[in-house]
Amino acid sequence: MQECRHWKCLIRNPSRQITELTGEVMRIPQNLSCVSFFLLPSSLFLSCLLLPFSFLLVPSLHSAQEVTGDMKKIYIDEQLRLADGLSQRGHYQMAIDEYRKIIGKFPDDPLAADAFSQLAEAYSSYGDTEKAIENYRIFFSKFPAVKTVPAVKINYSIALFRTGNEKNIKEAVSILRDVKNTREASKPVKYAACYHLGRILLETGDVKGAKSEFSELASVNINSRDDLYAAFARLDLAGILDREDNREDAAKLVRSLIDNRSTPPEILSAAMNYLGNLNFERKQYLQAADNYEQLWLISPSSPEGKEAYYRRFECLFLAREYPKLIYELDIETGKLGAPDAQSEKLYFIKASALMEQNQYAEAIRTFSEISSSPKSTPEYFSRSALQSVQCLILQTRIPEASKSAMSFITSRRIPTEAKLSICSMVMPVLKTPHEKISFMKDTVATARDVPERYTLKLALAELYCSLSQIDNALALYKDILAECPEETRARCLMGMAKTYEASRQDKEALDYYQKIRVKYPASKQYPEALLRTAVLILYDKPDSNEPRELLLKIENDYKGEKEVHGSAVFYLAYIDFIRGNFSGASEGFRKIAYSNAYEDSLVLMGRQYLLWSIMSEKTNPESDRLFADFASSESSLLSVNPDLLLFIGNKFSETGRLGDSILCFQTVAKNASPEYRIKALSGLGATYEKKGELEKAVRFLREGEKIKTQDKDIYSELLSLLGAALVKKGEKNEAVLVFEKCIDISGSKTASARARLGLAAILSENPEDLARANRYAMSVFILSDDPELSQQAMILSIELSLRLKNPEEARATFDELQKRFPELLKTDKVKKLSEKMR
Repeated sequence: MQECRHWKCLIRNPSRQITELTGEVMRIPQNLSCVSFFLLPSSLFLSCLLLPFSFLLVPSLHSAQEVTGDMKKIYIDEQLRLADGLSQRGHYQMAIDEYRKIIGKFPDDPLAADAFSQLAEAYSSYGDTEKAIENYRIFFSKFPAVKTVPAVKINYSIALFRTGNEKNIKEAVSILRDVKNTREASKPVKYAACYHLGRILLETGDVKGAKSEFSELASVNINSRDDLYAAFARLDLAGILDREDNREDAAKLVRSLIDNRSTPPEILSAAMNYLGNLNFERKQYLQAADNYEQLWLISPSSPEGKEAYYRRFECLFLAREYPKLIYELDIETGKLGAPDAQSEKLYFIKASALMEQNQYAEAIRTFSEISSSPKSTPEYFSRSALQSVQCLILQTRIPEASKSAMSFITSRRIPTEAKLSICSMVMPVLKTPHEKISFMKDTVATARDVPERYTLKLALAELYCSLSQIDNALALYKDILAECPEETRARCLMGMAKTYEASRQDKEALDYYQKIRVKYPASKQYPEALLRTAVLILYDKPDSNEPRELLLKIENDYKGEKEVHGSAVFYLAYIDFIRGNFSGASEGFRKIAYSNAYEDSLVLMGRQYLLWSIMSEKTNPESDRLFADFASSESSLLSVNPDLLLFIGNKFSETGRLGDSILCFQTVAKNASPEYRIKALSGLGATYEKKGELEKAVRFLREGEKIKTQDKDIYSELLSLLGAALVKKGEKNEAVLVFEKCIDISGSKTASARARLGLAAILSENPEDLARANRYAMSVFILSDDPELSQQAMILSIELSLRLKNPEEARATFDELQKRFPELLKTDKVKKLSEKMR
């Protein structure tokens, strides 16, 4: 890559004096390839301030020399002007020749010192670092006392760094530290040394050292272009803070540049770009649109300014400012001809806004302008095709949508991936498996070459699998495997493995994943084969160490495969979770929950399991924040795993946070599953009973009683809770019926024990039913494993035996009590029972 042009050091005033370069004339080179401030795609916010490492070369501050009538000085002055002009325009070889002419005539003359330093810089720009270093050293040996030495040393240190040699890099760092601290250097030169020292430290991995240098320089007030490096330091420091997730401080630094009128326009553009990206990431789209508009106004002809022009419209779309957007884009597109590579994005955003306003006919017409234009790119042709089909689907014009989709699929302009995307859009609205398969077979018939044919055939096999036509899927995969080229075989094996896994044939699935691991370790499918192998083994053998080993391999070796890597990180935490290591699980899930690197669905799952892990130990401020985020809207709470909501609902109930508990159970009660609804209504009943609102408790439990389910355990649990609530409400006859119903269905042992104990307590109130009550009480501590219910049943049985004048029976139960629960002997109630039996 060609290195950036240097800042030229010879600035002549109209009186032909060679003057020392001041801040007023320092400028960024027009070729800014070395410092990438260009607007980045929305997925790359965090890297926009961490600039590719390329230095801003420092102007060599010339020693002020009065020009007299001496022709030698005039000659050198003019030759330097010519050479500088050539170098500024990128004609480095020609500039080198001119500098050499000066040096050839005046090899030891101090007036020619600048020719030596500029020659070195020209070589550096030309890419000949070795020659640059050689000429820098000649300059230092010949002219050690000229005023430009500190500035030239900075450029020399940059050249040393570019060699990549460790010894040279250490020397570069040492030189920059010396220049930074020398008295001879002017403030701008010291600032330059400090900045470039920070850049070298950053590039060599010393982030702490770089941060220190940038922080020191960032504290300098920016009053003129002399303070250019202080502005750059703030930008680089903001980039480091951004990487450390310290977004607020990063944003403050960037805003300080934006608010300062002395900030150079090119740095202001980068700062505005960062702020726009930050607001975009935070979904503050109107603020982002304003930032991008300002960026465009600052530098409309620059690459970043041009991109900001489009990003502003994108932000207005995401902010749902559709009427305003359509109005503005009507004006903009009215100035243009047919969509082309420059304007198609405007047409696409306009059509998408029309689509959001349900103006489908106009939207389709605008999308068609893009897809029918021979100048549109394949990307926007494909996107417009997809959206056109989607418009028809939204109008439930399914036959037309299907026909339109196939017309796009048959186009020679559409890429293979876009064909698959259109199929994915159409499949859900086709009513029967036959229609879906026919459409996909027609798509296969449009294949333009061998690779596309096998890609589409693989998609057909996946469709068979999704329709549970496992035999058809496997048969097609085997046909493909028998004839496909080698580069397709790993994809085919992966499809077969997933089909076996989908049909619960895990052993066969593992066999095919193993084939990929053995035969195709360099394939794209290999990391996923590792992942699926780990997951299947984990489900089959939760205590095995093999899943962790496989997942660690993915985590360490496949960081670039974001989807697979994220899943591996998740499952590593999940292993800790299922093994009860909730602290370790929390650490693992945090890597997912607070990351911008993974898909939203995985981040959501990571946040849920992080909350689950924390609350499995104890609630804390972090778990409260996570729950508050989920509870911020009904849709957000409905997206949470119902098992997690039931778990934290019970946790909140135990800790007295009854309002939050009710919110969790109410959300699960909206679930379509009858089993989840019964569990939620049970939770609501128990929570309202705790609140003392027995009417509501019974109402929710009665609602659950009416639900039909095959799960006897959860149904009997609900009945036992209903019976207990009816007892508290005073409706004991109803409670008896519910308890008997609970016992009869033979569901949960704990629920049956609770019902038997409830019946025993009710019957114990009638002297004629004491024996029957005692039998129920005894059945509880004989049949149940629940310690709390067993304790209550034993105490009640002892009391009933004493009332029935059967002290031996009471003594036998008491002996069992003190053997199973010796801690109860210290309670007042058991002490009194003991005294009664003496």
